[in-house]
Amino acid sequence: MKGVVDTAMVLAAGRGERLRPLTDQVPKPLIPVGGRPMVEWVLERLAAQGIRTIHMNTHHLGERIPEALGDGARFGLKLIYHPEDKILGTGGGLLNARRCNPEMIAGPLLMVNADVLCDVDLNALVTQHRDTGALATLVLRPDPNAAGFGILAYDHMGRIRRFLEVDTGPAANERMFTGIQVVSPGLFRLMPAEGPFPITDTYKAALSGGYPLYAFDHLGYWNDLGTPERLLNAERDLAEGRLHPPGPTS
Repeated sequence: MKGVVDTAMVLAAGRGERLRPLTDQVPKPLIPVGGRPMVEWVLERLAAQGIRTIHMNTHHLGERIPEALGDGARFGLKLIYHPEDKILGTGGGLLNARRCNPEMIAGPLLMVNADVLCDVDLNALVTQHRDTGALATLVLRPDPNAAGFGILAYDHMGRIRRFLEVDTGPAANERMFTGIQVVSPGLFRLMPAEGPFPITDTYKAALSGGYPLYAFDHLGYWNDLGTPERLLNAERDLAEGRLHPPGPTS
């Protein structure tokens, strides 16, 4: 299956502090869920929706990740690794990968976390991103605990008007950020010269400067595997069929 975008970046450099002691010996993306490393679920879903090239940053026990995943061929992918001597953050990691491979950002780039299980329609996400001309499109979801993650809000046209402490106008829909996003090449003009920095800092600068950021509302499955409790929830959800195996979207 060919998707509307064929390149993605998987953010895989985190130390997984909340999963210690599991992550003392195993890098977080390789912690098993459903009998296999969590990142494999992410890779297979990306491949099923048309992604063919994936850039992945690594840090903590990072050498074990390419040892486990190889070049990506068994997933139908080409994996390109970007080791970080120090953690560069979500923004700094993207900036570093782009410097090593400028062609990766010739068009819209999909970004996802290695520790998030989600059934979002990635092709619909990228299509909306292109149609709106957004600088970035963020996948948001309703959550009763959204305030604990940091509130984002968008208006009736889907344009983000509030991002954490930056508020640029009336917005009716409060959501939380899932960590899934599509960015356009122009976003790099707003980034610092070097990392480390979180990409959220760039989004706040974009919103303050009047650049178009849009929301893509996701009402389906989502689980951030950042704690032992969420790992157990994911095991249960997979066993009970709440998260379907990855496959092409219709």
